[in-house]
Amino acid sequence: GVSVNADGTKLYWIGLNGGLFHQYTMSVANDISTATADTTFDLGTEITALSTPKGGVWKADGTRCYFAGSSDKDLYQINVAEEPEDRKLTISGGCASPAVWEFTLEKTTGDEGLDSSLIYLRGGEARVTTNVISGLVGLHCLNGETVCILADGNLEPDQTIVNGTITIENNRKVARAAIGFCYTTDIETLNIEVPSPPGTIQDKRKKITEVLIRFYKSRMPFIGPNSFDMVEIKGREFEKYGAPTELLTGDKTINIPPSWNSNGRLFIRMREPVPMTILGLFPDITVGDDL
Repeated sequence: GVSVNADGTKLYWIGLNGGLFHQYTMSVANDISTATADTTFDLGTEITALSTPKGGVWKADGTRCYFAGSSDKDLYQINVAEEPEDRKLTISGGCASPAVWEFTLEKTTGDEGLDSSLIYLRGGEARVTTNVISGLVGLHCLNGETVCILADGNLEPDQTIVNGTITIENNRKVARAAIGFCYTTDIETLNIEVPSPPGTIQDKRKKITEVLIRFYKSRMPFIGPNSFDMVEIKGREFEKYGAPTELLTGDKTINIPPSWNSNGRLFIRMREPVPMTILGLFPDITVGDDL
């Protein structure tokens, strides 16, 4: 993008390679043939290589230029100082929560020896990331907030955003990351009812000792008769050492702490912001005496 300042004496444009921002001076107002190179600002000091600017949209008076990074989801703004003795650029970034990075991707066609943590499905095709990074920037709107980090499908330790930046623990490089506020998911079933000769079991004591849970592409939650007495459903079973935990699609039978009560409810809690879809719950229930 190219823009001219209000009095027609300055011309600005963004170089598409190297993240350079150029300023020219025109000795005759609005006559580009009189333009001579004045100053070149290297945006690389403010913006990482992964955010190299690609084009821009200018404000009518030429005092601001807006552009998107080439790889991330941030929008940047350049404020162009009109005073010749100043000529400073102020770079400010913006972000949304959760902020998501998706680096350069290419389709894989039978490549061997690839790290499985870099491979995922998108649009019905197997893809592999070709760029990885350990530091994530552009989180200024979350400064001072404690956030959860999901990197390559694995949950990282919570971190507090400082200066709009976080670094993956031990500088581990990741290909895909999602950052946002932490939350807990709670599910509680309704009072259980089964066919009974008297017609109902609502007035009887009940106990559930085992339940079959049908999952779809899920990590494993906690489960129990209430929110105070739960057991964790173990997720890893067939994965290789060091490999990411796979999402489960299928059935899993769990023994839960038995508890006589009047409702026969189940309580499920997912403490992390990870995928969980439950298609069905099939409890093994024991019906006792009247209440």
